[in-house]
This record gives sequence, structure tokens and C-alpha cells, in this order.
Amino acid sequence: MSQYKDLVEERRLVLAAEEWAKKVKYMAMEAHKDGRKLWTTVYNNGDAEYEDENGNEDFVAGDMTIQDCIDEMQREDADAHRTRH
Repeated sequence: MSQYKDLVEERRLVLAAEEWAKKVKYMAMEAHKDGRKLWTTVYNNGDAEYEDENGNEDFVAGDMTIQDCIDEMQREDADAHRTRH
């Protein structure tokens, strides 16, 4: 059974990174003087959704690979752990 330990751990990381990638990194709203508004939602994997005041939506896919997501997720976990102690 121990020969599969590394494979299982790698799969756990991939699944965790896929879930992490879908979470919102930040949301922002831009209000222009002429009354236009644009809402932006950016996800951890770099995907971005844009919506204006008329409900028009646009989606831009991020360019992070699953390995990029794993690396960033682990950095965030390490930073959070360091600041808690």
C-alpha cells in the first residue's frame, strides 16, 4: 500500500487546488462619473467575470495551470500558518 502514498497525496493536492481555484480572490466595483458601473469578480486561478449595470457579462479565463494553483495555494497556507504563530 505504501507505494501508492505519493500518488494519493498528489491527487489530494490536485483536488484541493481545483477547489481553491474556484474561490473568489476579490471583488471590485468601478463607478464612473457618467453613471456607468462595472463589477469585477476575480477567482484564485485568475479567471475574471465582468458585469455592467445593464447586466452584460463577460468572462476572461485565467492562465494559471493546476501546478501554478497548487504552488500558490501552498504559499497562501504557509503565509497563513506563519502569521498565526
